[in-house]
Order: sequence, then structure tokens, then C-alpha cells
Amino acid sequence: MDILLNGATGRMGKEVEKYIENQEDIKIKCGFGIEEILDKNFPIYNDINKIKEKVDVIIDFSTPKATFKILEYAKQTKTPIVIATTGFSKDELKKIENLS
Repeated sequence: MDILLNGATGRMGKEVEKYIENQEDIKIKCGFGIEEILDKNFPIYNDINKIKEKVDVIIDFSTPKATFKILEYAKQTKTPIVIATTGFSKDELKKIENLS
């Protein structure tokens, strides 16, 4: 399974990366984060428009603001997303529910 990791440069993103490194059937294909890093095990983009990799699922461990950026990408590409981000307002949760 190929994954796009949203929040890849954050504390929890790094924990998810460590866990997935030991899995044989899961691979982080690319990430999205605050800073662009292209010389890692997988590219991390800071511009959604640069993402060209095809993935099976998006794992979101970011901030509410970043979640909505990646939700638009998920909607456009019809990619399933697992949201592990917290701190959403009631209105934001309703928007997420409507997008799902």
C-alpha cells in the first residue's frame, strides 16, 4: 500500500514514518509538510500542485489548516484519507463530514 503522509515533517509524522519503515506491505510514497525535502527516503512537498505520485491512501497527522489543504487534494484525486489530526471546531468537523 502506497501512502501520502500529510504532516510528514511534524513530530507525529516522524513517528508514523518510523513505524512504516518496519512494514513490508506499506510504503510512504511521498509526504506533504511545511518544508520541502526532496533528498529523503521519500519526497516531502510543501506545494500540493507538485505531488505527482499515485497513492492508495492519505494519512493526515497535521494541523486543521493543513488538513483542509490535503482534503481538497483527496477530493480532486479521489484518494481515501485517514484523518488523525485533532483540534477541529464544530464547523470544521461538519465540513469534513460533508466532504466525506
